[in-house]
Amino acid sequence: MRNSTLVKRAGHVDAQATPLRAAILAAHGVYAKAGGFRAVDVRFFFRLFGNWLEYDVLRPSLDIELTQLRRTLETLEKSDHLRRVKARREKRFLLTASGMLELAEKLVEECTVSYDEVLFVLLFATSYRGILRARIVASSAKISQATRRRLGALLDPARFVTRAVRHHERLAADLRDRLDADRGLDEQVQKLLVASAGEMTEQVVGTLVGVGGYQLERVQPLKHLLEILPDDLRRAELTAGIASRRRFLFEPLLVRTEQEIASLKKLASEIKPT
Repeated sequence: MRNSTLVKRAGHVDAQATPLRAAILAAHGVYAKAGGFRAVDVRFFFRLFGNWLEYDVLRPSLDIELTQLRRTLETLEKSDHLRRVKARREKRFLLTASGMLELAEKLVEECTVSYDEVLFVLLFATSYRGILRARIVASSAKISQATRRRLGALLDPARFVTRAVRHHERLAADLRDRLDADRGLDEQVQKLLVASAGEMTEQVVGTLVGVGGYQLERVQPLKHLLEILPDDLRRAELTAGIASRRRFLFEPLLVRTEQEIASLKKLASEIKPT
């Protein structure tokens, strides 16, 4: 799960941290020489990147308010990642060298949520890595050895895609484990139902504790969950429900994840070393 450092107490903004970080970096890159960027400039790039990610179709209600953006910029300012620029009419901002470095690093580090975001960050890294590193150097009065090391790894597309592949491979492994466990559970349920003449007795329910693809035993033990279900729902869950989860959820998710892994590996092979 992403643990974003972009904002505090702003769930909607936090959930969109990847395109938002990229939008702030883009606004700074475009408007730095023009005296700084405005919140409205960040919102434009946020919408542009959302369009690239097909959010217009996939999440048509997605947008970000200027008030939310201003709060985000204030958070960055308090962390010395952003400074206000004197302007006659509207507030304008410039990222500091540490701000550019922080946003770029978090853009990579905290992007493991979805395949589309991985592709977007990979695009951002391959296209703008050199430009961003040059901007950071130009904006810093003194580059320490530690900062130089961070710059060397900054937005490295090869490292990023390798990490993304590992993440997807862990997901695929978990889905395979779920499928295997649920197949075993299905077989066990069928045998127990035959032995109990088709009745969902407490003995049957108790035998099933800790088996199958159920992964929330510490939160709500499977035995307790099954006990609170009405008889018809319990029967449905332990018969058709197990097979349905495999057929309509876990198997399609595994197929998709394996396809994404193959695609990411292909892209990794096309990345030129820098």
